[in-house]
Amino acid sequence: MKKLFFFLFFGFIASPVFAQFNADSFLKTIADKQDTVKIRLILNECWRQIYNSPVEADILGHVALDLIQKGKNREKEAEFLNYLGRIHTESGKFDSAYIFITRALRTAKEYPDSIQLAFAHGNLGQYYIRIAAYPAALEQFMQAYSVFSKIGHSRGVAYALNDMGEVYLKQKDFTTALDCFQQSANLKLKQTDQYGYIKTLINIATLYENKDMLDSAKIIFDKALEASRNYKNLFGESQSLAGIADMKLKLGDFESALDKTLQALGIVEKLGYINDQLKNYVRLGKIYLGLNDLEKAKYYIATVKSEAEKIRQVEFVMISYLLTVELAVKQGDYEAAYNALRKKEELEDRLFGSEPNNKIANLQTAFLTEQKERENAALKKELEYQQTIENYLIVIVVLVLTGVILLIFGFRAEKKAKKILMELNESKDRFFSIVGHDLKNPFFALENLAAILHEEYDELDEEERKNLVGGIRRSSSQISKLLSDLLTWVKAQKGEVKLNKAELTIESIFENITSPYEAFIHSKKIDIKTEFEPDFTVFADRFVIETILSNFLNNAIKFSFHGGEIVLGAAKNEGKTEIWVQDSGTGIEPTVRENIFDETSTVTRPGTNNEAGSGLGLKIVKELAEVHKCELRVESEPGKGSRFILIFP
Repeated sequence: MKKLFFFLFFGFIASPVFAQFNADSFLKTIADKQDTVKIRLILNECWRQIYNSPVEADILGHVALDLIQKGKNREKEAEFLNYLGRIHTESGKFDSAYIFITRALRTAKEYPDSIQLAFAHGNLGQYYIRIAAYPAALEQFMQAYSVFSKIGHSRGVAYALNDMGEVYLKQKDFTTALDCFQQSANLKLKQTDQYGYIKTLINIATLYENKDMLDSAKIIFDKALEASRNYKNLFGESQSLAGIADMKLKLGDFESALDKTLQALGIVEKLGYINDQLKNYVRLGKIYLGLNDLEKAKYYIATVKSEAEKIRQVEFVMISYLLTVELAVKQGDYEAAYNALRKKEELEDRLFGSEPNNKIANLQTAFLTEQKERENAALKKELEYQQTIENYLIVIVVLVLTGVILLIFGFRAEKKAKKILMELNESKDRFFSIVGHDLKNPFFALENLAAILHEEYDELDEEERKNLVGGIRRSSSQISKLLSDLLTWVKAQKGEVKLNKAELTIESIFENITSPYEAFIHSKKIDIKTEFEPDFTVFADRFVIETILSNFLNNAIKFSFHGGEIVLGAAKNEGKTEIWVQDSGTGIEPTVRENIFDETSTVTRPGTNNEAGSGLGLKIVKELAEVHKCELRVESEPGKGSRFILIFP
């Protein structure tokens, strides 16, 4: 939700102004242009008018298509076919829509155009959604996503994700749908695609409305409505009004629902979008049922059924049966209610029964498998390089552990040797796990990001390049931190940490430990505060104390919520010096807290932003505290944060 509200408040920029559009007037202004120039100008105008003047835009599309076929220059043919297929789908002209879209598919294959091929798959998916063939729709959207991903077309990827989310929303798979919508919204914001972003916002709001999260839905619908009006996006305005009407219906505010629905209906009737007209007729049927105006309710329910049957909109036919049940019950005609319910259930089983759901589940599995295979192919070189590094690390670890084991056998009794060997094996397994997993992941990310930057540098805009460089920096920092922890852990295990104590100011210690985490702190908007007397000092080894406190601070940031607070403090208590790091984050369960410094503990927890950890940090803290002869204490309560304390004698 935090990401979502960021999008809402910062996602919109100054809006352009649109005049009333007329296709004939526009064509007169370009009449003296060459055909190739006309085609380009018409194409640009088509996409500007698709949401506000679809009828006029349809005229332009046919004119351009005639010019293309007349001149036998078919480079843009697939794009105009896709465009006409999209308009006819929204207008309920499904037969002609299917013809245009399948022609676009063939043309994009014949005159290779991967972008239009992917858009044709997406448009065919929208056609299948309208006729309630959801598995077929999802299959087409996944094909579109696959093609867009392969060619690096991020705008297309965003649309494919939004379309996939719509299918999952129809199937009530809210978790998968929300994930698709949020990924799509992220991409559309980066591309400043306001029309596409508004569409995705409305889908997210609709999802929350379906889950009865009405407060969240209202905020998003209101923002979408405001943005749609700013951008003169009539289609977005109608969908936002319709969504608000649905919320009013749920709250029993029938008069407000009626007002919003009539506004939405007026817009889509002007646009000629039959699918959205049917949706508003359904709302009117529900509203008049709620108002007990049964004659008007009957009229709109009958209108939904007759219009839906004309264009083979099976889902709306099913909805009309459901409304007929409610109408018949109110009229006391239970036989009619029973017959309508039976027909509704037959259609519902066709649309949402186990067979369609199984197909969708299989498609999702196939999609994830293909995505994983693509990632594996891209990382093949990195795997080979990383395998070499792993082999060297394993040899080093085996040599170190072998030496330790030989010492143990030479100087310890058999019983104690067995215990130590067990602990070493656990440490070895943990070390191999870190090398094989925790170190591998950032290496993978680093190689992948660098490859994208190298291979697609010219196609990327400045913002995308900055994002990739930022990702490389974060992966490098993660690798550096993990390697530093590994080396410190090995030194502590071998007893090679030598103390060099001196009088240190607490102020310099806190400055040194916070500096490396400034970006991490800033990204989570955490407020860092300090509590200590001026000129407070401690007699200690700088490396040891700063390593311990750095681990405390790293965990505090990791488990703090966005906008949280962390306190770094020091004071004298009963003759001892105490230095602490305190956060207001997730806190620790008592059972975990009791064994938190146990060397055999393997428990790791993700942070509040799913930050991963190696599990080495607190092991290093305990080792170094013992070397320095310090005490450790932790105070924590679940949900209220934690306080880690280092105590000097």
